[in-house]
Amino acid sequence: MSRKSRYNIEEQKPKAIEWKAAGYIRLSREDKKSKDFDSLSVFHQKRLISRFLEKNPEIRLIDYFIDDGYTGTDLERPDFQRLQRMYEKGEINCIIVKDLSRLARNNEESSKLIYVIFPFFKIRFISINDNVDSYLNPESVEKLDVKFKNIMHDEYARDNSKKVISACRLKRSKGIFLGAFARYGYKKDPNNKGKLIVDEYAAEVVKYIFAEFLKTRNQNRIANTLTEKRILPPAAYKQANGEKYKNPAGKTMRWSTATINEILKSDVYIGNMTQNQRRTISYKDHRIIRAERDYWITVEGTHEPIISKEDFDKVQQILAEQASRKCGSGYRNKRTRPNVMKCGHCGRTLSVVQRSKKTKSVYCENLYSPLKCGFEKRIHLELIENVILEVLNRYIDVCTNIRKSINDTNDNLRRTNPEKNRLQEIQEEIERLAVKKGELYSTYKQGELKENEYLEERQRIDGRIVFLQNNIKKVKEERSAKKGYSVDENAVLVSAGKYKRIKKLSNEIIDEFIEKVDVYSEERIDVHFKFKDEFQEAIEFLRENESEELSQGFTMT
Repeated sequence: MSRKSRYNIEEQKPKAIEWKAAGYIRLSREDKKSKDFDSLSVFHQKRLISRFLEKNPEIRLIDYFIDDGYTGTDLERPDFQRLQRMYEKGEINCIIVKDLSRLARNNEESSKLIYVIFPFFKIRFISINDNVDSYLNPESVEKLDVKFKNIMHDEYARDNSKKVISACRLKRSKGIFLGAFARYGYKKDPNNKGKLIVDEYAAEVVKYIFAEFLKTRNQNRIANTLTEKRILPPAAYKQANGEKYKNPAGKTMRWSTATINEILKSDVYIGNMTQNQRRTISYKDHRIIRAERDYWITVEGTHEPIISKEDFDKVQQILAEQASRKCGSGYRNKRTRPNVMKCGHCGRTLSVVQRSKKTKSVYCENLYSPLKCGFEKRIHLELIENVILEVLNRYIDVCTNIRKSINDTNDNLRRTNPEKNRLQEIQEEIERLAVKKGELYSTYKQGELKENEYLEERQRIDGRIVFLQNNIKKVKEERSAKKGYSVDENAVLVSAGKYKRIKKLSNEIIDEFIEKVDVYSEERIDVHFKFKDEFQEAIEFLRENESEELSQGFTMT
């Protein structure tokens, strides 16, 4: 009787995966204008996913995630963010979309999701119309047409963005108002949303602000008076009139000097329409930044003015005088120029304000604007200048070390000159082969060597001589390349060589070394230097000649 193996265990079937699916649906505002809207609609996408689930009962739908009216160029979509939180917690392990364009129209983001994030979280990704199923057919994700479609969707978004921007610029150049909300003092014409009409109540407040400023020249006093009289500030006034306006600064019933300044500076009150003052960074990055002045579009006489041109010009002259006093008459000549300092969050040039004879501060104007950029509070100018001074002296020290290392390397090259020794060795070998070739001929003439043996050996010697002659050319080229490096022809080393230790900043020093200073907060100030190419060139020379490593991190904080 045969014995049964104790290891003969019945084969177990792998446990079936429980697929918990999310049906993701996205529809942008541009899609709603498309001729193919019926096939792109939320209803159609939901029906397509529902039919797919009916054919695949092993997949259980957890929920539909719908982003209606959101672009696919970024992932800042409410329901997509909710979807991310759920699959990160393991509550979902399958994502189903109608096609790849619904997931994203950004090649970078879609590739990162499909090839990195979804595999990391073990997400089964299904794109119905593209026949993509990362679980049943892993190769379908790697297909060339999937990558090509992602690129095409990205290009579609870029092209569509250009068309929208171009169409908007054309409308604005005709004086058509395209803003979501009218400037305080006006409202949209109910019969023509692209035209502004006077809001009688708010217009009286605007007239009061201009008249009081011409009398008192004090924005703070005007703001306090309006608050005391319980006149609603612009944001609260819009909300009270039923407009869906959200104030980024939160709900406030107080007027601020920043709001008063915005009203005083706006040429909308003399009948002009100035638009395109702000823009997004790119079609992929939708953060709003202040546009360059030549990007603005101004059309005169598009609506009824509230303030006379004469009074408006007087106000602008007073504001300019106030600005020059805030900067200080000697500031631009003696201290760091304000146009060098930029907001690290939005790129805007920082403004300077003087609170006392000794104390000056810088701030980003978006700090007091509805467009918050991340700049949190005013920063003492002296603190920024101290950082610049410290970083600049470190930069000069490193440049001094580089200059010394280059001079040492040049001396070493002249002293050792390995290429010269190599050339001498090659030349000596060629001479020995020439002697050997002569001796070989003598041996052949004396009959001690057969003709075929002589020809074969002579051919070998000739080949070696040709090889060595080619080597001479290469070595000479190498020697020419390593003849040394002239520190006097490198702009950064020449500039740094003028100084040992800078004790006080000046405009001349700033102009010579610094491209810009990005200020994020008191804890982060990035100094960007000029001469990047020249600096890298010097470093490369030292690398090629195996000199000691030198620090290269010169966007310092």
